[in-house]
Amino acid sequence: MNLVYVGESGNTGSSINDPNQYHHIYTGLMVHEDQCISLNGEFDALFQRHLGSQPGSEGTPLQLKAADIYQGRGFFKSWSPERRGDLIKDCLELLIRRRTPVLVTYIDKREFIKFREPVDSPYSLGQITLNLPSINSCSR
Repeated sequence: MNLVYVGESGNTGSSINDPNQYHHIYTGLMVHEDQCISLNGEFDALFQRHLGSQPGSEGTPLQLKAADIYQGRGFFKSWSPERRGDLIKDCLELLIRRRTPVLVTYIDKREFIKFREPVDSPYSLGQITLNLPSINSCSR
């Protein structure tokens, strides 16, 4: 079984109707369950090497956000571009060495809005909703 992490990538605007941001992009990583524990161990060692302690320890972030590292925001505000670059490089090398698939999907929000369910729909996820087929139609 593969474990998948997917998150929104970049700034996709404050509204699904934002005319300046037509794109909604998600990226993710897929890791086979057999590699999960060892990959987490390597990541913890990388975190320790660059930040001096484990994720979520006193004075360190719980997770790494690429935008914060790249742009020098939050915890990384005092880090030099070279130091931030080294952390990014090590993270990427870990994923490359492990041959971790990177998933990317692009959504045109103008098209997506056409398929939204009403907010009171049982398939609604709140503001942004998915139009999912019924279970009966999936089982045929």
